Amino acid sequence: MADVLIVEDDLDLAESYVDLLQARGHDVRLTTTVAESIRQIKQKHPEVIILDLSLPDHSGAALIRYIWQQLLHNVRVIIISGHSEMMPDGNFMEVVDLILNKPISNGQLLTLVERVLIQV
Repeated sequence: MADVLIVEDDLDLAESYVDLLQARGHDVRLTTTVAESIRQIKQKHPEVIILDLSLPDHSGAALIRYIWQQLLHNVRVIIISGHSEMMPDGNFMEVVDLILNKPISNGQLLTLVERVLIQV
């Protein structure tokens, strides 16, 4: 299955994502900040990143810019956020596969992860 990095500071929500995706056989890592996410990506590139935009250290847009600048275009990015006003603009958005507003159902999350994995 896939290596998934979840970047979400709402721990209850993040843990539900982790449990759901692990139950489907995915390897899942969880971070709550952009800085920790970048460290995780440097250690091992995930296949899929599930990203919230409102994070305690920076906007998730900073992580999108990092992915774009590092030419990690093979990483699939799913934004799930209630803060669409924090979306970056310009070329950075070419690394984003899906943008969704919170909340989403468990079934939706699984379907979307599997959909973007087909594109890998």
